[in-house]
Amino acid sequence: MTLENAKDQFVKNTLKKMQTCISNGNYTIDKRHKNFDYLFRLNMTIADQEAIMLQLSVKDFRSYEEDRDEPGSEWYWKFKTRYCQNTFYIKFKIIEVGEDFIFIKSLHIDGE
Repeated sequence: MTLENAKDQFVKNTLKKMQTCISNGNYTIDKRHKNFDYLFRLNMTIADQEAIMLQLSVKDFRSYEEDRDEPGSEWYWKFKTRYCQNTFYIKFKIIEVGEDFIFIKSLHIDGE
């Protein structure tokens, strides 16, 4: 297995965990204004936010980074994807304590 294939498999495994959590309602979105402002402007719903997360694929992966506020904790995963004619920036981490849980730090139109 090449390094690139191993990275892709790691991203796929992360996406599968994240999407299972979203489907089961095991997630929260940071209450920052920009994570919700676009909902009102674009007449979108929480179901649209879930759809954005559930459609993510390996091709949408951008990078991952350590949580600067909590060094040594879970890493943040960053993605960009198109949805309803907009590009969205998504940043989340998987918190693995008992049942997996997703903390979505950013879910907004890219560049806002």
